[in-house]
Amino acid sequence: MNEISAELYSTTLIDKDYRDVIFESIDILKNLNRKFDLIIDIGCAEGGLTKLLAKHVPHKQIVAIDVVPDLISFAEKHNNDQSIDYKLADMSVDWEQLPSSITKLKETVDLVFSSFTLHYMKDKQQVMNLIWKLLAPGGIFYGNLCCIPDLNKKLLPKDNDNNSIDDNWYPTVENQMKDYEQALAVNGFVVEKFNRIDKVWETNRKDVIEMMPVLFNDYKLFYPKPMDQFDKEFRTNMLDIVFNAYTSPANEPPVPNAWQQFLANDNIQELKVYTTYLQVVAKKLEN
Repeated sequence: MNEISAELYSTTLIDKDYRDVIFESIDILKNLNRKFDLIIDIGCAEGGLTKLLAKHVPHKQIVAIDVVPDLISFAEKHNNDQSIDYKLADMSVDWEQLPSSITKLKETVDLVFSSFTLHYMKDKQQVMNLIWKLLAPGGIFYGNLCCIPDLNKKLLPKDNDNNSIDDNWYPTVENQMKDYEQALAVNGFVVEKFNRIDKVWETNRKDVIEMMPVLFNDYKLFYPKPMDQFDKEFRTNMLDIVFNAYTSPANEPPVPNAWQQFLANDNIQELKVYTTYLQVVAKKLEN
């Protein structure tokens, strides 16, 4: 699987658009007027955001988790802090499959934080159940939850007529929002904030080229056939469609060969990326 490098993650914290989102998240947490004895950061990546949490959000300890060994190594080297404990773990599995270093924290966590990570996990109800189990009564879940673009809005007539493409499996933004809502409800969370935010990010050619394989792979979660067919059937024209969906508003007509045109034109150095994410605050009730 393609992964975003630790170096690219580090540059996002320099980006004004991303920092605005993160500091808005931090302000929301600070306005809760709570000290969180124990925070878990799910999907900590290279640790830059975790270190910001450690600096700005009152706490005693942060356990920061990621599934990518290189990112954890980078975080331990470059973004360490005496209150941060970085751990390697896959949070997309069942509770029984988690390492004991995570399960021993059951019902002791005051805040579970996750930013632009949970969309990588197919079973939203399962991951919300893990979060529920980790939270102490009265604990808070805060998430910036990505909704990947609806490819149906960027299909050309030839794509709809192509027998190798079944557009029924492409997720709409609305259906992804419903999945998150249901996952929270099924697990008993009381939702205090559930805001849809449509945001345009300013980015550059180099970063887009590095991120595209990851953005492309996000759709594998929804693919109904065996994974070995995904690249074979969709690699060529889906790169065009995914790039088009991210770099033009949803209401604009699709652009044929958008990715190929971009790669061929070195004059395009700055781009806008159109995204939707949910800003969620949910609470586990006291017993």
